[in-house]
Order: sequence, then structure tokens, then C-alpha cells
Amino acid sequence: MSYKYSANQCGSCYWLKDKDDDNVLFDGPDYIKGHCIEMGCFYYPDDGICNSYRSRDYVGSSCYITTMVCSVLGFADNCEVMNTLRGFRKEVLQKDEKYAPVLFEYDSVGPVIAKKLAEEDKDIVSGIYTSFLEPIANLIKAKNTEQAVEKYELMTNSLKEYYAIDCTEDISKEYDYTVGGHGVKKLTRFRNTI
Repeated sequence: MSYKYSANQCGSCYWLKDKDDDNVLFDGPDYIKGHCIEMGCFYYPDDGICNSYRSRDYVGSSCYITTMVCSVLGFADNCEVMNTLRGFRKEVLQKDEKYAPVLFEYDSVGPVIAKKLAEEDKDIVSGIYTSFLEPIANLIKAKNTEQAVEKYELMTNSLKEYYAIDCTEDISKEYDYTVGGHGVKKLTRFRNTI
């Protein structure tokens, strides 16, 4: 089923359901209201979004940065900040083993933080975005790699403390940092050498 509503309209929000509250994409005519199960009200799909907006495409992401930027704040998955962070992960972090602990921790705590952020008030997430993600992206663009990593680690540690997440797991010998940092643990695949 297709729908035509942009990221700043209710019709693209996860919470807006059809009249039966089914979890389906709302694609009815603009004059038919959908039921917002978060707010408990009915809205037209072309109404503007509110602080409860959640993107349909990214609910349930195990990547907490994607959850923050796309699900909660409603930015496109290919926005400048997301592209900058992904490029940094691919071109810098995944190419240097010294960043393996950073990637491993992200993969370990990312799903837990993502779940917490998906339920968080939009204003709080916006504050995290402004205080951490934008400055990290700016440090990356300025080629200040170590400062960007430090700021990222500060963000992760702040979120772990805020949500009381204890991650004492050591980096696994099976962890493959060359593909890590997606919010899902990546283990090296071993070949049978017999």
C-alpha cells in the first residue's frame, strides 16, 4: 500500500491508523481522518505533526541514532547528519581496530537505548540531537576525528547513565569491527579449516 504524506504530516506517522486501528499505512483520501492511537484523537493525514510523531519506516530500529534522528525527530534517513555519521563509521571507525570497542559498545547497548528513545518525549530527543549529534557531525566535517569520537562516547555514556544501562561486556574475540556499529552485534564468521 502506498501513501503520499511527507515526514511533516500525520499520514506518515506510525501512530496514525485507519478506522480499525490496524497497523497499516494510511492512504485514504485527504478528507478521511485517521485515528492517532498515541493522542487518542482523530486527525486528517495531511495535518501537521506533533511532539508524538514517529516515522513509520524506523520504529523498532536497533540503531539508537537512527531511532533518534528518523523515528522521533522525523528527519529523512539520508539527511546530512545521518550521512555524515554513516560515512564516518564506514571510512574511519570500521577501518581502524582501535575503534572496535566503540563500535562493539554501540552494538551492545544500541538496541536498549533505541527502545528507550522511541518512547521518549520529542523535546528531550531534540536536546540530545542539538547537544551531541550536530556537534559530532560538525567535528567529523572538520576532520577532528578524536574529538568526534570523544563527543560520541560522552553521548553514549550519558544515555547509559540516564537510562541506567550497565554494559560491562568485554569486546569479544569474535566481534567483527569492520562491519560493526549498527546496533546489532556482528560476529566474525569462521571457515571450517579441516
